[in-house]
Amino acid sequence: MGKTTILLQIVRQLLKSTTAQAICYLRLDDPDLAGQPLGRLVDLYRKSCRSPNRLAYLLLDEVHGSPGWAQQMKSWVDGNEPNRVLATGSLAPHLTDGSRESGPGRWDEVVVPPLGLFEYALLQGLAKEEEARLLPDGWWERPQVPVPQLERDLWPGYLLKGGFPASALENDVTTAHQRLREDIYERALVRDMAVYFGLRSFDTLRHLFRYVAEQSSCIANTKVLSARSGASAATIADMLVRLRETFLVAQTLPFVRGKAALRPRPKLYLCDASLRSAVLLHGPEIFQDASALGYIYETAAHSHLAHLARSRGGELSYWRDERGEVDFLMALPGRS
Repeated sequence: MGKTTILLQIVRQLLKSTTAQAICYLRLDDPDLAGQPLGRLVDLYRKSCRSPNRLAYLLLDEVHGSPGWAQQMKSWVDGNEPNRVLATGSLAPHLTDGSRESGPGRWDEVVVPPLGLFEYALLQGLAKEEEARLLPDGWWERPQVPVPQLERDLWPGYLLKGGFPASALENDVTTAHQRLREDIYERALVRDMAVYFGLRSFDTLRHLFRYVAEQSSCIANTKVLSARSGASAATIADMLVRLRETFLVAQTLPFVRGKAALRPRPKLYLCDASLRSAVLLHGPEIFQDASALGYIYETAAHSHLAHLARSRGGELSYWRDERGEVDFLMALPGRS
């Protein structure tokens, strides 16, 4: 999340040690570039700005917008061409399908989650980069900012504007939420779903996403969702898959054994807690609603723990029976 922001930050960093002619940034979902062969675009850059035998930094945003991108990158690597490439994308199937045959051994894949709490604190000037060495616990034990200020300034802002750089840097919550809604509805829910998945039932999709926002951290029940939306259970199940593939929604499976494992009931979460308030038009008054805070805090905890589990090769699950529920169980390699 905030991939374009990351690329632009890298551009600024590169300009400290190289020339502008050595850097090529392409937004491949731009209407003027979408559908154009990646090799042709880079050849044009090479002819006009950078000779073929000189090192070039290629920053390719939303690379899935270019057909055959994986094969082109494979040819660059196999041909030992003087390119350093960083590519981003928002659609899991288009990235994994493209790189499954071409990518192994040639490039690394990294999932970029929304901003964590510490990263948000850095943006707000409530933490310092050198404090990263204290994570995960030391920063809270020895913060440079008084704890009351963290509680007053950090948590509310993070939970309302949180994990997306563009909204996190907005001073006004209403403006931040407007940016989130425009980005979600106009880009991810409408454009990406229509262009890349051929989806047309936008009213049903919006209704489903709003329901997930309302109930983030609840167990998915496609029959209930079908009854509420009027769409078939199969359609709902397919839409949930698509929402996960656009990284807007995540799921956690139950920790079960035996026959129950054949029919797991996943819990659904928004990818970032701030989306809930943005979609439901909730402002700071939400902190007076204990029920809503339960959804928000569990969603925030999930995004952090899911990233931690993924980064360490582990797995996140939940446990539930007639006696109660444990929201998160984390299994890590080498630990029983």
